[in-house]
Amino acid sequence: MEYFDDKQIKLISSWSQLSANSDDEYMKFISNWICLNAICVHLYSDYANKERISIDRKKSKLVKLKSKVDEEKTIIAEEAKIIEKNNKLEVNIKFPERLCIYIQEKYTEDLVFEKFSDTHKNEIKIPDIDYLTLRKALTKFDSEAYVINMSKSALFNEFCNQISTKEMSDRNIIVLLDENNLTTIQKVLYQIRCNIFHGEKGPGDPNDDRIVRASNPVLDYIVKHLLNKYDILIRNLENLVQDNNVPKSRELFAGANLIITTENNSPYGENHHKKYPQDIVIKSSHCYEISWIIFQLKEVYKKDINSNNKYEFYPLIGQVIEIGIENNYPLRKIYMNIIEACRNWKNNIIENFK
Repeated sequence: MEYFDDKQIKLISSWSQLSANSDDEYMKFISNWICLNAICVHLYSDYANKERISIDRKKSKLVKLKSKVDEEKTIIAEEAKIIEKNNKLEVNIKFPERLCIYIQEKYTEDLVFEKFSDTHKNEIKIPDIDYLTLRKALTKFDSEAYVINMSKSALFNEFCNQISTKEMSDRNIIVLLDENNLTTIQKVLYQIRCNIFHGEKGPGDPNDDRIVRASNPVLDYIVKHLLNKYDILIRNLENLVQDNNVPKSRELFAGANLIITTENNSPYGENHHKKYPQDIVIKSSHCYEISWIIFQLKEVYKKDINSNNKYEFYPLIGQVIEIGIENNYPLRKIYMNIIEACRNWKNNIIENFK
């Protein structure tokens, strides 16, 4: 498994947390995209360097060359030479008008995401409800779903009634959402990202708001998959515990036979245990920190926890806490024991399916 260092773990996790805590749909999208970008660049940046061709417009006589081609259709070069200069190839062609071209290796961001989608296409399947919601948000008057490349909006306005959506897609004027696969969805999300980052989409426009709102569950699903696959969330949790930097939850955890409550003035007295003997009630002055850890673990193991085994998962956490309290363990040790117990619980699930 690819290694992320502690600095990367902290950075990626902080943006993920910002996305989760934000009520603003655009901030959710931007924060999650930064997570995805950081993960993909770390994993696939080596694939992003590719030879690109550029024209030196100052040295080249493009206007004259175009005019000559229009007149003669085909023109033959009189002289051509290639030289290496400053880590790039310089191609000089004379017709006799000069055409100067450079060939050099350049970092190309979209190749990072192409490699990402190709690598994970068989393991990431967007839930149909999220895919269909996004498709509905992108469906236009012609009943086809696509996002417009806003940098080419003038071409879209010119050709939308003249050529097919397939032709516009081939010209990169639009990006079609016609299949629920990672390759297609990655391209759609990337175009939405470009439209936002380049100032072509913004809060307040009903259509833009609808598209960004519908894209967030899809992007969030992809990011969460990667965070779990590369153990980013669980490692960030361990680092926070080791640094004695566990945040407080906004609410106390209660559910699936586990209740975390205040040490004093708790609403869960002796009568509660008589009525619900299966419940484990933890009373602690650190109840909000404990709850935060449990909510984090709930997110980490969301795909593993179901309606049946949650009555094993959460009471297991309660039992670990009780043992720690009975033995006067330091909080850090209790927290690390909780994390380790949950990791072992998941490994047992995996073993059962082997």
